Amino acid sequence: MPKFRIGDSKLIHDGKEHEPGSVAELPEEIGEKLGLKLTSDARPKGPEDPAVRLAAIKEAIGILEKGNEEHFTKDGSPRVEAIEVALGYGIKAEERNQAWMDMQAEGEKGNE
Repeated sequence: MPKFRIGDSKLIHDGKEHEPGSVAELPEEIGEKLGLKLTSDARPKGPEDPAVRLAAIKEAIGILEKGNEEHFTKDGSPRVEAIEVALGYGIKAEERNQAWMDMQAEGEKGNE
């Protein structure tokens, strides 16, 4: 059964109480109906090769919608969750940070 991160309210399912912010194993259809997010460990791991992962993350960032607050933070950084949705697997913030820094550096070189 997939693992979901519980939102801002306590959830009671099958007689079990799940506190806000905790992780709970729930049937996928219930988690989706409640709008809960899969935890990174519940998603496929994706490619193991760091270079392949980095390239995929850059590609995912490239398809995110600029100006969409669900895709980018107020400071302009892409959201890990949006990248994970685009990729279909979990990533680490450090991977996002590296890809984003590389993309910004590549963009500056292209403007010279």
